[in-house]
Amino acid sequence: MSSGKQILTNILLSALNIKESHGINVKDLAFDNSELKIFLDNFKMSEDILNLKKPLLKKVTANIEPDSSRDEFLTEINFIIGLAEIAKKENSKLELDKEQLLKLEKLKEIISRYIQKNEFNIKYIEENGAKNNESYRRLLRLTEDDELYSADDYDVVEKIVNLITPENASSNLDKIYTFMNAANARKLKEKYTGVVKKKEPNINITLTRIEPKKEEKVEESIEEEVIEQEVIEEEKPRVLERIIEDYTPDAVEIEEIEDHTISENFFEFVNLGESKKNAVLVDAENAQKLKEIFATLGFNYDDFDDDLRKELELENINRLEKQAEYLIKQKIVLSKVVSKNTNVIVYLLTRSTKEYIEIVTRTLENRFDIKSAGGELFRIVNYATTIFGEEGSYNFVENAKLFIEYNIDINKIIDTNINFLYSNNENLKETIDYLKKYKADIKTIVENCSFAISPPFAFQEHKNLLRKNIEVLKMYGFNLIDFFNEKDSYYTVLNTTDLASKIDQLIEVGLTEYIHGNEKFAGNTLKTLIIKRNYYAYKNGLDVWNSLKIEFNRLNKAHPDNKMSYDEFLKVKKHIKESNELISEEEIGIIKSDYPIMGIVDESTRASIYSDTPLAILKRKTELIYGTQIISRQKVFRVFRALIDYGFEEKKALLYSLMHDSILEEQEYIFIKESVEEMGVDKVESQLLRSI
Repeated sequence: MSSGKQILTNILLSALNIKESHGINVKDLAFDNSELKIFLDNFKMSEDILNLKKPLLKKVTANIEPDSSRDEFLTEINFIIGLAEIAKKENSKLELDKEQLLKLEKLKEIISRYIQKNEFNIKYIEENGAKNNESYRRLLRLTEDDELYSADDYDVVEKIVNLITPENASSNLDKIYTFMNAANARKLKEKYTGVVKKKEPNINITLTRIEPKKEEKVEESIEEEVIEQEVIEEEKPRVLERIIEDYTPDAVEIEEIEDHTISENFFEFVNLGESKKNAVLVDAENAQKLKEIFATLGFNYDDFDDDLRKELELENINRLEKQAEYLIKQKIVLSKVVSKNTNVIVYLLTRSTKEYIEIVTRTLENRFDIKSAGGELFRIVNYATTIFGEEGSYNFVENAKLFIEYNIDINKIIDTNINFLYSNNENLKETIDYLKKYKADIKTIVENCSFAISPPFAFQEHKNLLRKNIEVLKMYGFNLIDFFNEKDSYYTVLNTTDLASKIDQLIEVGLTEYIHGNEKFAGNTLKTLIIKRNYYAYKNGLDVWNSLKIEFNRLNKAHPDNKMSYDEFLKVKKHIKESNELISEEEIGIIKSDYPIMGIVDESTRASIYSDTPLAILKRKTELIYGTQIISRQKVFRVFRALIDYGFEEKKALLYSLMHDSILEEQEYIFIKESVEEMGVDKVESQLLRSI
């Protein structure tokens, strides 16, 4: 996986290479694109390959590497062209085998990528003059020499990343900003402390603290030293991708996992694992028939695993034979199936029908102009196969109506979350109705937040993420009408996992007023702080890299008679993370009633701001004050609820809910710890009042 530094360097070099390549002629590129688009638009039958001019064929295949692969591919395409010429002379139909048809599909994809590359080069050359050269060279120099980046440099980076890598801009910016933030943090500390530290490894953006402050050496047992080493090993940097994730040791790397695969639960609809009622053994003759059926489709039945063959032999052989005949006759879908992709062909044969296939392909063509030519149908067949089943086809046809109504670009859905095409239609309609209450732009949200609305099977832990995040924003006092007017930023926030914890941390470094200073831009401010949080934390002199070890040690020191292992500690963290992020004032009231200690905390440590301005009301709602340290009120009650549910004793749950994910200096931690320990004795009131 490329680091932020590598990505930034490659993008800058690419930009300079485009700008300094005098061999590019914009008119030539535009002419080539025009010719190629006409060719693709008219490429309906295999014979249409004759319309591709040889000079253009040479151009579009020029970048295939290695050379041997390019030469082999060109030889195969030229052979097909030769067959087409013979068929044309003899006035006969061109017959190609499956491998040859796949070569033509691959050629279409290569041409499409070539067109996109040309369009980018044209746009880049026309829109960017030589004035940016110096900015890019300067950024390269700063990167190579490990110098400080300015705020203007961040803006230049954002612009060039969006221009050079539009499809992966969000992921690339996360990695690049992480690298820049870490570099700036290191240089700032060197500047103000005079201590030059060794370069840290590139760390992707995450709220996990990865570098602890040096603490005073404390004599500990050999057992504690071993545990500390385990903690250090556990806290090596973890990658953050498309959806911002936190410290869970076994967290899924969201962006790096390809969504264009058949899910692990592929046969959820296929039901091949269930025994058929009144199933009878199929004799050898039927087994032979299955071999013949799959052979006509280009598959070797003997290569299938034993369990799959047993289930197939319980199917209605006559129905399978008729479906195979239809697939061969219709050929458009069958020609897109990747060789040896048994999951796809079995699904099309056993759980699809002529009616389902035709309603899907007809909808794709009539409503979205997606035909056999081009790569969209190829990807749908192989990576969204269940769209051709009963439930999938129904959902897709109904979703298509919504896509049309709200002018949603289906190609963006195919590129980012292809399984969203046939996501549950009722859920999508309910989500749209929910968003309308806040006057949200449905097109922008669906195109950019499909994962948050309906994630693929592998990410079901993030189910209903979009609605949950909207409720989180309400809980923390954001004006949702204003938030949804910020169309350039809100989908980044809505795609964020564990949003409540991220807002908690921003509250605790004193940024509530900064975020809500102008409510009309609060969403954009929140987005910026989440992406660049490392930079802001260092700017405020905070150690954000590694709270896990500190939390673990402090929790055990506070309860020496009831220490937990590091594995148990991680289980507690996981339980907190998986617990409900939302907590209402009504629930807080119930907790205060059930646990009087929480009522004392809430009444004694709420922010004392004698004003009724919206900001003052918000701070009283969201902040607890312990000495000079702000603690998120919602976090404390939410984590306390989770820890009580886990089995923590009341005071221990309170102490850890105050410590959880908080950046505390040693004296701040001691103050909070003593405040909690004294609760229930006579001096509790004076100690708590001193914290206001």
